[in-house]
Amino acid sequence: MKKKAMICVSSVLYMVSILMIMLYFFMEFSHSIALSPLGRMVILLLSCLLMYFGGILISQNIEEKYKEIPLKINIWIWFLLYMILIFTLTLFDSYFNRGNIKFQFNFEVLKNYFATSCNIIPFQTILKYVLGFMNGNIAPYIFVYNIFGNIVAFMPFAFFLPLLLKKQNKFRNFFITMIEIVGVIEILQFITLNGSCDIDDLILNVSGACMMFGILHIHAINRIIHHMFLREDIE
Repeated sequence: MKKKAMICVSSVLYMVSILMIMLYFFMEFSHSIALSPLGRMVILLLSCLLMYFGGILISQNIEEKYKEIPLKINIWIWFLLYMILIFTLTLFDSYFNRGNIKFQFNFEVLKNYFATSCNIIPFQTILKYVLGFMNGNIAPYIFVYNIFGNIVAFMPFAFFLPLLLKKQNKFRNFFITMIEIVGVIEILQFITLNGSCDIDDLILNVSGACMMFGILHIHAINRIIHHMFLREDIE
């Protein structure tokens, strides 16, 4: 494919990707169109794929020493979109009855929040969902959203952080960072009285991210990731 044609195709891919991102934000903050979080994530993933292939085409038409720049820019954009997705799902998403931000710190409001939406006992909520699912008292989709959803939701951090920040390639640093990130989100949910502030969410979120960290740091997988997204091999 000629250079001008490749640049043209790349531009089209980026334009379509931007339009899909705009569609995502429209559905996220508009009440006129209702789409599940899974549907919105699919839109974002497709957008990221188009952006990735656009970056590949651009990198093939620039000097060797600059070839990784388009893909690195893509990764930063994807990470920003992912962070927006996480914060909208945990704090503002009407699909989960969130978004009604309140700062009412009177005794009755706090008492009700602690009674219904706050848990500081490890594994209490997890056990409740597991037993409820096994006894047939909790619908399968509720169990999946609350257990597997919390595990999977933070797994992408294991992809982004080590690629963007070299220090995050050490498990100890990554583990501490994940506790801090999830901890901030849980504290924000408590401060805004929005969503649930639950120690089990922290356990599931961090566990999911750490499991993915281990998978992505298998040597063969890690080598493929660096070659695909940074255009380099690792020893």
